Amino acid sequence: MAEIALTAVINKAIHISSNALFNEVSSASSLQENIDNGCMLLEPKWLCKVGPSTRRLAVSGASRETIDVLNNKNNVNFKKLENLRLSNDATHVISSGSFNMSGYPNLLKMHLDVFFSPSKLPRSEHFPPNLIKLTLLKNRLKADPLRTLNKLPKLKILKLDFDCYIGKTMDCDAGFCQLEVLRIRGLDNLEELMKDG
Repeated sequence: MAEIALTAVINKAIHISSNALFNEVSSASSLQENIDNGCMLLEPKWLCKVGPSTRRLAVSGASRETIDVLNNKNNVNFKKLENLRLSNDATHVISSGSFNMSGYPNLLKMHLDVFFSPSKLPRSEHFPPNLIKLTLLKNRLKADPLRTLNKLPKLKILKLDFDCYIGKTMDCDAGFCQLEVLRIRGLDNLEELMKDG
């Protein structure tokens, strides 16, 4: 029973390549307590337990506090991070201005299923400098995401999925010097994708 519950919590919360975090919750009493409280691997304090060799990280219930931990340029635990997946709901809105992943030169892939406030992406210089793949999902952005993302110099794959943008037009004219794949699906309000020339 506890094994099934643990699997469900882990699948919803966080996947990491290091076993350091799971060693912290190995006793049955602490495991059951964390499952009952619904906080296992969800609170920012758990991020501090992630080992420095972690290459993939997924955080469900990402909050302002989560972003504060990730934004900490002195945090050596995430310097090898290559793949980051963040998700939350409308109760955990993240400030676009406080989101800054520019200190992660190894971070190549991001999946953002998070709500930003205001309803726009962070500035382009706050994305990882070597990002090659980005997926946006259910962000409900009101500002055209392409105006920011076209400035990402190494972006090759961009997936705009299901209500990541709720506006009517997008302009994909400028930038995207390396873009190979642009997938747009489930943007029900989108009426026009503008491309001059």
